[in-house]
Amino acid sequence: MAVDPVFLEHDSGPGHPERPARLEAVERGITEAGLDDAIERVDAAPASRASVERVHKGQYLDAVERFCDHGGGYLDGDTHVGPRSYEAARETWASARSARPVTTPRSLGRWGSA
Repeated sequence: MAVDPVFLEHDSGPGHPERPARLEAVERGITEAGLDDAIERVDAAPASRASVERVHKGQYLDAVERFCDHGGGYLDGDTHVGPRSYEAARETWASARSARPVTTPRSLGRWGSA
């Protein structure tokens, strides 16, 4: 599980699924379930601009970064960003790209595939 304090700074507002309270609840749930030793935590690192540009145009990235730098708000009817959301997104992107899938016969359960 990738962790970084900046993840808690991507705040999309009360009730939105992407909010610090949800991430804090996941961390708390892991601890309360006694699963801390079963989770490998790795430090997140920001993705390079080039790697993100493989998916998004540079002009779009510039616009989102400027929008966040000016306090954020709604990019569209569902997507809310705050001042640190661009940085959090870069760290999330790199974390997702470097994640190791953990699949074992036991983790596949009754479906038989990941």
